[in-house]
Amino acid sequence: VSFLGVLIFGTIYGVVIGVLLSFVSVIIKASVPPRGFLGVIPGQNGFYDMERNSNAHAIQGAVIYRFSGTLFFADINVFVSDIEKAVTPDVKAVVVDASGIGSIDITAADRLVILADKLKNKGVRFYITEHVGDVNDLLRKLGAGELIDRGAVRRTISLALRDAGIVRPYPLEDRDGV
Repeated sequence: VSFLGVLIFGTIYGVVIGVLLSFVSVIIKASVPPRGFLGVIPGQNGFYDMERNSNAHAIQGAVIYRFSGTLFFADINVFVSDIEKAVTPDVKAVVVDASGIGSIDITAADRLVILADKLKNKGVRFYITEHVGDVNDLLRKLGAGELIDRGAVRRTISLALRDAGIVRPYPLEDRDGV
């Protein structure tokens, strides 16, 4: 498109078109980050993306959600919406695999606290796991340190599940959610 812009409108307009399209592309990619729900494969260690692995099963009573990218104002609605849609009456814990989250802004930090409170009111435990230590520093700096203080931050997914009373061997749902 930039090339055609140069041919049709000239060099300066072609470059401006290229810059604007690049900016739009970055915003679109940032607002729709890689994400998915995780489950376990019987007989194997670890947690696997259920869309990519047909053998992976959800754990009964738990939602395990992986989110990758910077958690900020442009994508926090996607994050919250995904989790809220996944929570059913039988869910006891929501565990976020934050290994792909390197940074959080103040809007996202505030919404995490609101989400955790909303889930707590429904009797659902909320955990953030697998993330780098800088995320904890940002949570404290941005006023969401209460998540750490109330135990919502755990080192691993397994520790969060155990804290919620879901222990190995994990009770599994079949692929249809039954």
